[in-house]
Amino acid sequence: MSKITTGQTLSFSEFVMLSDERPFILVTGAMRSGTTLTGELLYSRAYREQRHPGLCFDNDEGTTTRRLVHRATPPGKDLPDATRVAQEIISLAPGSGEPQVLGAKVTHVFGGLDLLRRRFPNLTLVVCVREPAEIYASHLARTGRTQAECLSICKAINATERLLEKEAGAIVVRYDHLVTNPKAFILTILEAVDLKPPEYDWSSLEAGRVASNSSFGPGQGRRFVEGTGIATFAPDRSLSSVERAIIEASCERAYLRHGFTLQTTDQERACVRGLLP
Repeated sequence: MSKITTGQTLSFSEFVMLSDERPFILVTGAMRSGTTLTGELLYSRAYREQRHPGLCFDNDEGTTTRRLVHRATPPGKDLPDATRVAQEIISLAPGSGEPQVLGAKVTHVFGGLDLLRRRFPNLTLVVCVREPAEIYASHLARTGRTQAECLSICKAINATERLLEKEAGAIVVRYDHLVTNPKAFILTILEAVDLKPPEYDWSSLEAGRVASNSSFGPGQGRRFVEGTGIATFAPDRSLSSVERAIIEASCERAYLRHGFTLQTTDQERACVRGLLP
């Protein structure tokens, strides 16, 4: 069992409450980067169905994991220990028995993962990434926010890149690859936490029981087709040359790291870079 340094001597029962040795999957990334779809593939929040009998996964309904990742403590409350996190996940995403693996989705990790890792030392990090201009266009089309407000998503995209610089062992999930070949990423995640792939409910994907991101309604399932995947992505709208230059200049680190295509010139990005905060 991993040792936790707290500055005080803990009894065994107190230590057990703080640390859970089961593998823990944390799915994170900027909003609209594929985090919800990844979570839905691990445990169906829409259909309340366990995809793998050994995994319970909170797809952004609980608060305990988010509080640890965001270091958020409401007045008069302590940060949750491992027991409270596990209880919440199992209550929101129940399974057929005691899970071998726990997990949760939390978008926008601006700080570190040390508080969560102290409670779950066997942490597997899954980071979802998507071409920044697509994320911006999706926000603009679906949130009703202004262009300036939607451009603030660049802060979350860059925070994700800083996290990846510190977490070299993270599993990176590219949205455009996820929607066309979800099985590959499911297999990678299952193998990382020692869950047997044959026990995964592949038939639920083949039956189209993968809810759309926008509604989470049983009537909104997406048909999974072998070789095609869940969906073929199409950008929500075309961006102006200025919008694209701003996004590519702001998030150039993400473009270079993940092989996304820069559509503006070095000179165009340099022109807007001096205007950025």
